[in-house]
Amino acid sequence: MQGSRECVHEMIALMT
Repeated sequence: MQGSRECVHEMIALMT
């Protein structure tokens, strides 16, 4: 579940 959290964080950073 840790990898999923990191992926989401990176995706959000790109969207921002």
